[in-house]
Amino acid sequence: MDLCWYCGEEIEFRWIDGGPRPIHLSGGWCSGERADYGGVHSSPRPLPVREPVVRASSLWSMGHARCDLGVAITYPTVCPLCGAIIFFHTNGNGDCVFFDDLGPPWPKHACLCNEDSIRVASRSRELMQLVDRVVAPTHITSPAGRPIHEFDETEAGRLVIGVVLSTKQKKAWRSTPGTAVRQAVQVLAVTLQLSPKKLLRVYTPVGVHFRVGDVVQLALREEILDGRGVLYAESGSTVVPPADDST
Repeated sequence: MDLCWYCGEEIEFRWIDGGPRPIHLSGGWCSGERADYGGVHSSPRPLPVREPVVRASSLWSMGHARCDLGVAITYPTVCPLCGAIIFFHTNGNGDCVFFDDLGPPWPKHACLCNEDSIRVASRSRELMQLVDRVVAPTHITSPAGRPIHEFDETEAGRLVIGVVLSTKQKKAWRSTPGTAVRQAVQVLAVTLQLSPKKLLRVYTPVGVHFRVGDVVQLALREEILDGRGVLYAESGSTVVPPADDST
């Protein structure tokens, strides 16, 4: 991981306006440091100082929940007030909302529905690191602390809604029921969190494109892959959680 020469924080280089630019993973620019990215020794004059960028987390202490990630994402986390496992969602336009569960009626978490509670939540380091993210995650670690169900026959034949924690393409052998015929197929192994305490592994064709942090809806059925029963969805759709209207 690259480190900023000025402040020592972790950075990632991204191609912006025709050239590489360092992006601080913690959000914003160097707090109060130089504005230029190079040529430090090329000018004898004092270099200008950039005013610190206001991070989303600074607004929480004023009772305004905000996230400036810039893309829609849903993320399982822990309520800093009551300790319950909940779902944080931002629509990519700055708005934030917390749900007790996924899917209609999309119940909002009561602890985080007013300005006073948002101010208290601003003291949570873990939550503030989440709202200050500037790079979308490539995988999400669930706070549930539960094992992933590799197969659950009660979910076969059901329409489920869950948030994508990780995806991985792999080769598998699909068996035809009642025969010895097997066919090599490429599938996408998707880890979903269906509820605060339930994690499930499902499989889809590789042509189904999901991003980590998407809320998706899948019609599951049982398939035989690599000689064992798994939950499989031929297709799926992304579900857009309702926007926040309270903060």
